[in-house]
Amino acid sequence: MDKRSEKTKLLVILGCCCILAAAALYAHNIWVSARAARQSDELLSLMKNSASAAAGETERRDPALDASGASSGEGNADALGVGGYDVIGTLEADAIRIKLPVISEWSYKNLRAAPCRYTGAPDTQMVLLAHNYEGHFGRLKELKKGDTVTFTDVKRRLFRYRVIRTETIDGNNMNGILSGKDWNLTLFTCTYSGAKRVVVRCCRF
Repeated sequence: MDKRSEKTKLLVILGCCCILAAAALYAHNIWVSARAARQSDELLSLMKNSASAAAGETERRDPALDASGASSGEGNADALGVGGYDVIGTLEADAIRIKLPVISEWSYKNLRAAPCRYTGAPDTQMVLLAHNYEGHFGRLKELKKGDTVTFTDVKRRLFRYRVIRTETIDGNNMNGILSGKDWNLTLFTCTYSGAKRVVVRCCRF
């Protein structure tokens, strides 16, 4: 076998390995997303039936989130203990077909189960974050100006919001997410690369 044939064979093997690795990563992401959707559904069910659930393992850390110093506990928001989580209500957006529980404080463990409050309260200004799992905020970028988002707290108070704009900002620009007084609700998640964040601004009506 000449050197050209050996090189061609090696490239074919490397190409196959890359394809297999990509397929494995894709399958893992699908599994993680499906697990997250199941946990959110369980929490919604538990909110209705008051049973219990669980979570575990470690998460890749996000330095920008860790460094921002935002406190989920700012503002008043009643919470209901559900399956080991403190849930403050339910977020709905019909345009992207989501209905999800919202956990009172963000942590890597909590984010695997459902969207979390990053800061604020629904009757003033509130910021919510979630992973870009398909069943969580994976379709957030599809929200358009004028779409309706609702939040129902654990006391069954309904807060209606209208999307003002959707933007993509640098992943390290947490000040850009938290600044401004022109909106009452901000939703954000990472892009799939993790380099940027999808941010949706909403106002009450």
